[in-house]
Amino acid sequence: MRNYILLSILLCFSMSVLSAPSRVVRLSPSGIVMTKDPQSGKTINVAYIGAPIKLNFSVETGGEGTPEIVEASLGSGFQITGRQRGSSSSSNIKIVNGKMERDSVMKFTYIYTVVPSGVGDLSIGPLEVKIGDDVLKSNAIDIYVKERTEEDVQRDRQAEREKSKKSEEAFCEAELRVSEKDVFVGQPFVASLLVYQSGDDVAEQQVSLPQLESFKIRELGHDARRELIDGEEFRVTEKRFLMTPLRPGISMISPFTVFYLVPSKDRRRDLFNDFMTMSSFFGRGGYTRKKAVSNSVKLDVQDLDTKGIRADGIGQFRSFRMHTDRTKAMVNEPIKLMLELEGSGNFDHIPAPKLEMPQEFKSYESRVDVDEPAEFEYKGGTKRFEYVVQCPKPGQWKIPRQRFFYFDTKTQEPKEIFTEEIELDIEGDLVQEPSTSMMMDMTMGTTSGASMAHLDSNQPSGIHFIEEDSTGSSPMQRIPWYLFLLVLLIPLFAGGFMWLFRLVFTPGKRRRAYEQALDLLKKAEPNFYTIFVGYFAARYGVHASRVTEGFVAEAMTSSGVKPDKVTEFTKFIGDCATASFGASRGGSVVEMTKKSRTWLTFLNRKLRDAKS
Repeated sequence: MRNYILLSILLCFSMSVLSAPSRVVRLSPSGIVMTKDPQSGKTINVAYIGAPIKLNFSVETGGEGTPEIVEASLGSGFQITGRQRGSSSSSNIKIVNGKMERDSVMKFTYIYTVVPSGVGDLSIGPLEVKIGDDVLKSNAIDIYVKERTEEDVQRDRQAEREKSKKSEEAFCEAELRVSEKDVFVGQPFVASLLVYQSGDDVAEQQVSLPQLESFKIRELGHDARRELIDGEEFRVTEKRFLMTPLRPGISMISPFTVFYLVPSKDRRRDLFNDFMTMSSFFGRGGYTRKKAVSNSVKLDVQDLDTKGIRADGIGQFRSFRMHTDRTKAMVNEPIKLMLELEGSGNFDHIPAPKLEMPQEFKSYESRVDVDEPAEFEYKGGTKRFEYVVQCPKPGQWKIPRQRFFYFDTKTQEPKEIFTEEIELDIEGDLVQEPSTSMMMDMTMGTTSGASMAHLDSNQPSGIHFIEEDSTGSSPMQRIPWYLFLLVLLIPLFAGGFMWLFRLVFTPGKRRRAYEQALDLLKKAEPNFYTIFVGYFAARYGVHASRVTEGFVAEAMTSSGVKPDKVTEFTKFIGDCATASFGASRGGSVVEMTKKSRTWLTFLNRKLRDAKS
């Protein structure tokens, strides 16, 4: 009887334990190599610096809540580059003492992708998990991180080949090569990733780039061919990348990872069954995902500054050209000037050259354009610098040749190249200043032939002098007093008339210039620069060629406009000149129109008040 009671108590306790929710926490890595330590003979986990490691972490609970992961407990010495999360549930029904009970199990899966940042021993975990008030811990993982040498690459390849031959599976190998190992900061070089494929059953390849904080990388293209290696034919896919080092010092290009798909064993052995079960219609169920990891490459990146060399660029440049959109222009007419630098080098870090111009010229930076085709056979490209220049005086002018100073990476010495000089023919101003409406038309380039003929007809055909009689002189006659009084009153009446004329007609003139400028803004594609030049010309009754940056600044300053506003407006005028050539810096038409209307209102109000 006593034994029966003890057996019943033990059975009830066992059932209560089995019915209690289980909490299983496991941490397992992938992307590592298990090898034997030559000194201790123990099996150790080996990872390569820069190569990604996936940490698969799973938590099984009785459904009492969502686990809270404490990521800080993972440790340090690596960077987390990816996080994934998933969950699943299952239930188990059982009968205990005649009663039906349901056990629910929730499984949470977390996948962390980490990249080791240094060489040496790396300890990951134990990872802590909070479930309610309880804190659970996983197992810890010890990994030895090392640089992947050529010996490691060959050993891993041989192991992969032997494994694939036994299983009769296709496999891939990866190799990383660079065109230069001793480079300078900003010097582009080509990195080639070669993927060797054995067999034709590989369904898909995907390249995963490592974390490259010290490099800028851009894909150039790829090429496919077949090669015979050790009597075995491989399909070789070469992917090329243009890489630019950003920091000096010893830099490491971490291994590239190639993921690929091969048919699973069941799929190869029974294609008929695969078709009947329609597994090909449901994702990649008939394939196995594998990966190939390339070698790493060490680079010695130097800095020109430490060598005492100051250069505008670094690379191999073939030519430096300069041209303008015209060689004949009017005074202060905008001329587009282009500098073109052709070759291969650090285009992204080359600023716009400072133009060597005659002292009288004005110049504005317009835009910069880089044309560097992403081709498999990298040949460099062209960088274009666009400017807007103006000449305020007529005559024959020369734009001197421009210089570009760079460091040649092939000869390892500084060099300089020059453009050709350009001759300009700048035509002078008109003799008579036109009216307000004609000034706006001339600014917009719409002056009619009749208007110009009218101007010519008003020009004096000659200058006539009053001839004096050399034989004698007439006696001075006495001037009547009323004529003398009239002569004294004439200046007074003339001054009053001019004051009344300005009072009545000048505001109308200003208003017409303002309204005409607003009307020009309503066009589909207004020329903002010429609108403002025309406004100032009509506003002050001068020719458009006299409206320069200095003229505008002086007019605004004399009207009491604050210096910061003057600077802001002259910068806006420069943007308008840029926009007249379609440059991107000028902004959209809608935005420029809105700003132009605001400035016109401001100028009309401030300048009018100053003149009143």
